[in-house]
Amino acid sequence: MSTMGGQGPRPCHITNLINNLGSVSPSHIQTSTTCEKPTGHSLIRSVCRISVLLVILMGVIGCTPHLGSDTRGWTPVTAADDVVYAGTREGKVIALYDDGSVPTVKWVFPSGDDTTVSGTFYTPVIGNDLIYVTAVDGFVYALEKDTGRSDGRGWKRELVDPDEGQSLVAGPALDTLRQILIVGSENGYLYALDAVSSEELWRFKADGKIWTTPEISNGIVYFGSHDKNIYALDISTGKEKWRTATDGVIVAKPFVWNDLVIVGSFDRKVYALDSRYGEIQWEFETKNWIWGSAIGNNRSVFVGSMDGNVYSLDNNGVAQWSHELGSPIVSTPVLVPRGLVVASIDGKLTLLETATGDTVTASLTLPDDEIKAPLYTIPLDESDLSTTGVQASGGNQRESVFIGSQEGTILRIQIKSVQSQLWCFDTKEKEPCG
Repeated sequence: MSTMGGQGPRPCHITNLINNLGSVSPSHIQTSTTCEKPTGHSLIRSVCRISVLLVILMGVIGCTPHLGSDTRGWTPVTAADDVVYAGTREGKVIALYDDGSVPTVKWVFPSGDDTTVSGTFYTPVIGNDLIYVTAVDGFVYALEKDTGRSDGRGWKRELVDPDEGQSLVAGPALDTLRQILIVGSENGYLYALDAVSSEELWRFKADGKIWTTPEISNGIVYFGSHDKNIYALDISTGKEKWRTATDGVIVAKPFVWNDLVIVGSFDRKVYALDSRYGEIQWEFETKNWIWGSAIGNNRSVFVGSMDGNVYSLDNNGVAQWSHELGSPIVSTPVLVPRGLVVASIDGKLTLLETATGDTVTASLTLPDDEIKAPLYTIPLDESDLSTTGVQASGGNQRESVFIGSQEGTILRIQIKSVQSQLWCFDTKEKEPCG
């Protein structure tokens, strides 16, 4: 049910419940008390399912795991105009020249041994002249695309203090028409900043921490919170248009699709809300938490779940197919001309036929590595999302998927008749992988 208005925050802390985003999974927090043999990687190791943890974590919705200076984030990647940008687990933001063969460093921020950025979790946003990054150190950085500098045309602005147990987990969202940058924070505020000057335009207080990267559509900002609500605000004023309650924490980025706002929750459900009024149109239940964003084409919406399945749903929320990857899905998938690319946390990259869910090519697996950060590909028009393909060589970034791994490598995978690794770059050593 959709409601209007807001209430004050209920601040509290659960420090050291988990020491990073990958330490607790839905399989740790179930209502049963049975034990299973541990399997898989660190995010999803199935251990004793203790109902007490469910009460602790979900019963105090305003509280989240401590994300202090020891948290290194993920390796989120974006790309445009033959340059790749990424946040690194060494507390840097890096830009690489990309000619489709051997990437080379364009710039690194900050320079030298400075690691004040501390880490990033979600994809940087590319503007006309600046690239925007939210960081674990509590700052929003606007870096010059050409130089990586935060002075000159660039800027930085502190929104939260990590010494108070707060960080910026959510990624930024940019309204290019109005030049407004929207950022959610662990202090429960959603901030609207002038994208050019960093001036604060307005702020809105949710009843819980905000880990969701906002979605902007037709002048409306959509986001979720640890208070279990999905919100819609006017981007110019910050005035609340509606809020709708779910039964779980929201960390997934909302996706606006066919006048619906599609978003997954920690209550294991996918919700479709009317984008104008917030009324729930349908729900679809998976078997575990939903962490990544939904995506879609003009026929279907696709959602990955931490139950290890990716689901295809129609406009009425009816399942068209599901495909099991065998390991939980945290990363947001992408659509390329040849199909749907999904990454499971065990490092496996799979290309699926969008109409049937069948595997198109053999899966590619990163050995001894994990994928948590959202996948990235150059956005394509609906007419390009076919099996025809749009490029013949690696020189064009289209029809490639960019991956940032937990081991700190960035990979560019070309998705054609086979999945081909065009290059790999080690962000620790700042050189191509050996």
